[in-house]
Amino acid sequence: MAIQINAYGLTGLPLGIYTSHLTQTYSLIQATGAEALHITDKAAEFGASLDSLNSIVRRATAYVSTQKLSNADKDRDNALGVLMQIINAHRTSVIANKKAAALALDAIVAPYKGIRDHEKGAETREVAGLISVLNTEEATAYLTTLNLTEELEALVLKNAQFEVLMSGKLVEEVERTPQ
Repeated sequence: MAIQINAYGLTGLPLGIYTSHLTQTYSLIQATGAEALHITDKAAEFGASLDSLNSIVRRATAYVSTQKLSNADKDRDNALGVLMQIINAHRTSVIANKKAAALALDAIVAPYKGIRDHEKGAETREVAGLISVLNTEEATAYLTTLNLTEELEALVLKNAQFEVLMSGKLVEEVERTPQ
């Protein structure tokens, strides 16, 4: 006497568990034989669907470059923060020429305050803008007075490193995109 297979709800299961159940079912179909179960035409379709489902579960979701990019962004944020904080600290200096330089630089960098919190791509462009503003003759003289030329060089380096890593991530995204 044949045993009736009753349907039961598989909705709401996580994809991995659902796929595992279907894989076990397909293994039983193969062990019993599709002919014996009178489902020869459906067994091949079931196997193809299972392969498709397995490709979804096993798809990579993280990028190798993500952690490197995050670390580079943090380094760039730190370089930017040191530069801005030293300018801010010297605004209250008792040394007249340092105070004057800091006040002048504060006015120059004012549009760039808070860019560390912007989206990574936007921050990259804004840091490049800040660097170009700080590379003027007037700003360079103020940076020299405050001993910040090394900090600016570090910011230039960190922003360039970030741009290289961002390009690498974009390449990785393109390589992973299904054609």
